Amino acid sequence: MGTNQFPIVHINTNPPRPDPQPTPYHPHTMPPTPPPPESAEAAPVLATPSELQAYFAATPSLPTLTACTRLTGGLGNYTFRATTTSGEPLVIKHAAPFVAADPSFALSVDRSYIEYTTLLALPALSTAVSTPAPLSHHRHGPALLLLPDLGAGPTLAAALRTGSGSAAPAVGAHLGTWLAALHAWGRSPPAAGLRATLAATRTAADVWWDVTYGRLVRGDAWGALVAPHQATVAAIAAAARARDGPGATVVHGDFWPGNVLLHAGGGGGAVVLDWELARLGRRWEDVAQMAAEMYLPVWFGGSQTAREVLRAFLAAYVEAAGGEGVDAEMARSAVVHVGVHLVCWPQLTGWGAAGDTGKCAEHGMEFVVRGWARDWEWVRGTVLAPLVAEEW
Repeated sequence: MGTNQFPIVHINTNPPRPDPQPTPYHPHTMPPTPPPPESAEAAPVLATPSELQAYFAATPSLPTLTACTRLTGGLGNYTFRATTTSGEPLVIKHAAPFVAADPSFALSVDRSYIEYTTLLALPALSTAVSTPAPLSHHRHGPALLLLPDLGAGPTLAAALRTGSGSAAPAVGAHLGTWLAALHAWGRSPPAAGLRATLAATRTAADVWWDVTYGRLVRGDAWGALVAPHQATVAAIAAAARARDGPGATVVHGDFWPGNVLLHAGGGGGAVVLDWELARLGRRWEDVAQMAAEMYLPVWFGGSQTAREVLRAFLAAYVEAAGGEGVDAEMARSAVVHVGVHLVCWPQLTGWGAAGDTGKCAEHGMEFVVRGWARDWEWVRGTVLAPLVAEEW
């Protein structure tokens, strides 16, 4: 999220709170059904290591920290790497009632509890791709999520930008297979409890829609470019808002290479991080966001590595989806959303000068228009070809 780019989003930060007791810090032995979070609207904001350490020292249910540094790179939260008096390394995410990188952008602290609950519920879906096991969630006062410190390995985003060998096609294939398994599990009976939790809030869904389709409709992103296609964009945006239906499943909600931590030893292994925007959604939302972000190093830097990783990701997802597969409507929505992402995001995330991002936006609009028109022959000539069945 870029600074001062989006309107303030007013959300409900006062969900029901049946359990008045804090969740104690007790690593590796967490309750199966944690209570909803306490509102943190009036709680102090812990923006610095010293503020965090002082709060932990004064809170009996939290461990004392002997070392603490703030991590850079994240936008939504204040994130720290810390060590407890017992020597346990932690990552601590503090969710303020706004985006840490842009305090004018209000964002519910519910996101901290959503991430905690989702990570607790997720089963092991792959031997190559994993998710962090949360240690604790503190909901009274500042919203705090305690996670294991997984080290400082490179993200997939960094590896794709640099062309590092750690961003091999195997990573893309593993992610595609894992994502298909997540989406299948997300509709299964074991996921019913998590689906109920995610269905109780629309915050993540509304933010996702507003910073993509909402920006297109309002003309916030390349308005002159979008204007000739206003009717198409309005229809696309309306379809993207319609989130309920039998196809709804658990989606990561912010599935892009920056939220994928690669194993330091290579081999294609990875950890998927940052689940605070998890929600009920459509499968194409995760597929398309990852595809668009994998494509940016191809468009702006001509990265052959990124091209191969993207192709492997899409091909593996289609194959792993099996009988459910990727039908024409899902492919259509995915192609369109890749285009929407190319229009909306590169100018906000440092991919180039205005002229370069403008050309990317033009390219994105072609994905939008061609995808919406089901121009499969055109799509077959792009990086999204693995999504298109031969018979279409």
